[in-house]
Amino acid sequence: MGQITNYGTLKDELAKYVHRTDLTSDWPMFIQLGQSRINSDLDDYAMETRASYTIPAGQRYTTLPADMRKLMNVQVAVGGGRKAILPLSQEQMDTIWSFVDTGTPENYSLTGDQMEVQPTPGEDTEMEIFYQYRLTSFVDDTDTNDILDKFPNIYVYSALIEWAIWAQADERVPVFQKAYAAEVGRINEEAEERRQSGGSLQIYQLGTSTP
Repeated sequence: MGQITNYGTLKDELAKYVHRTDLTSDWPMFIQLGQSRINSDLDDYAMETRASYTIPAGQRYTTLPADMRKLMNVQVAVGGGRKAILPLSQEQMDTIWSFVDTGTPENYSLTGDQMEVQPTPGEDTEMEIFYQYRLTSFVDDTDTNDILDKFPNIYVYSALIEWAIWAQADERVPVFQKAYAAEVGRINEEAEERRQSGGSLQIYQLGTSTP
């Protein structure tokens, strides 16, 4: 298999792999369906990012990023640093904070694309979230992303699963599923090992990565 560097070369290599030249208009669908699998299954640093907000005083609801699929950590500014605030279910949030007015947020709860923090901020409050995002669909042949750059095989196997189902190549579906699952397992295991070796950071100076 040749080198895969972007969406165009991914489609070319898939066509070569199955020895089909008549699927030019179909590969985008197979790749997009395969990418949906990747979005559900992959847990790698390449799909993690940060976003910063300022929560206005008196406002406890914030709209989360449209591409977020898993919220991992929420921190708010405290003095010259920031601290992690902890998640609660909506029921817990309503019970624990039902009589509190304003203050520095200590907890958050998720409902749809909204995050509620409590206590309600008494002043404008800086907040940073750390989350895993969904991969967006490719459009142009030159499009790429960190996952395709680092792990092209996972795109190949996921798209080939969809192709084999569509082509009713039943004997090849489990072959591609096994290869895909092995790749996902390897990537997720490596990501977890990196997390375990890193350690967590609860309070540190704004704009720095060390206490």
